[in-house]
Amino acid sequence: EDLDQPGIFSHSPAISPDGDKLLFIAKTHNKPSLVMMIERPAGSSEPFTGKKPKQLLELDRAQRASWFPDSKSFVFDDIDAYARYYDFGDLYK
Repeated sequence: EDLDQPGIFSHSPAISPDGDKLLFIAKTHNKPSLVMMIERPAGSSEPFTGKKPKQLLELDRAQRASWFPDSKSFVFDDIDAYARYYDFGDLYK
């Protein structure tokens, strides 16, 4: 199912190993990348659609996020610029 967020391009969804949380990267007009999360009740199988996402982070150019096996934290990437001409990527927890 689509994540219905008007004006937002969403990509790279990742469901936590416990199945309770969904991370995704969102992009809006003239804004950097956003790491968003939707939660549902523990052990629920109801869809994530229709639930309001919570913004966790605002980054320059995030591409992907992945959960740790315990579902309590995640790792994500970001691409930054150095001296206007050089791009570099790194991972963050």
